[in-house]
Amino acid sequence: MSMKMVMAIIRHERLQDVQDVPDECGVSGVTVTEVKGCGAQRGYTEQYRGTAVHISLRPRLKIEAVMRAEIVTTVIDTMAAAVRTGAVGHGTTVVLAIGD
Repeated sequence: MSMKMVMAIIRHERLQDVQDVPDECGVSGVTVTEVKGCGAQRGYTEQYRGTAVHISLRPRLKIEAVMRAEIVTTVIDTMAAAVRTGAVGHGTTVVLAIGD
């Protein structure tokens, strides 16, 4: 049986919507990790003690799940619909082969 790992970087407020997707598709386990990173948003600038500070790393969540290769497309399409906000930085997804 061919297996794949799906990793998605999402906004915190989308966790419940995304967390339900693998369960609905028959995936038994999901790992969630708090991460920081930058993508197309490239951060923001704020004032700290009178000095402009550029904050380039935004807080996000990383969702990881291992599943059968045949359901990957369904999981990814459903996750993409769940995270879509219409704004830059709503998420990214990566698929890795496991084993063979």
